[in-house]
Amino acid sequence: NTLARNFSISMKPSKRLTVCLLLFACCAAFGQKAIKSKSFKFGNVDPKEFATTVSGQDSAASAVVLFDVGSGSFEFKPNGRLMYVFDRHTRFKILNKEGYSYGNLELPFYQTGGTGTSLRNMEAATYNLGEDGKMVVSTIDKDAKFTERTDKNSTIRKFALPNVKEGSIIEYKY
Repeated sequence: NTLARNFSISMKPSKRLTVCLLLFACCAAFGQKAIKSKSFKFGNVDPKEFATTVSGQDSAASAVVLFDVGSGSFEFKPNGRLMYVFDRHTRFKILNKEGYSYGNLELPFYQTGGTGTSLRNMEAATYNLGEDGKMVVSTIDKDAKFTERTDKNSTIRKFALPNVKEGSIIEYKY
């Protein structure tokens, strides 16, 4: 009690505020819980996903997002420059013909001065149930990838998945 009283009396109000803020910041920083996100493996489609339907307000939906996860981080390139890396993994269930457009992905790219957006490790597939109830996988062909220049620094990379139809599950990972 005496120590607390002496400590409190000898500190100026500005120092007391600074100490309180530092203690609060330390408590807040160490008090955070790590969020464990669910991970999804590309191509690991649960047959139950083919039974996904919609009801209520979304009953007129053309597709259902089964999941859409992404993460961003910064990495240093070998030349010492800082690079932002974004990873995305998404899966949709196509419900009707209006949902076919989800089988077409467009990614914008920007380049200037020798640096810009790039694409590494693109995976994409369409999953359908065959007549025998077995899953049929159709992967993206090289012929289904297009690049369109929109101006001197911008392009759009387009990808068209094969065999998209009602009931298909489509998946992208990049």
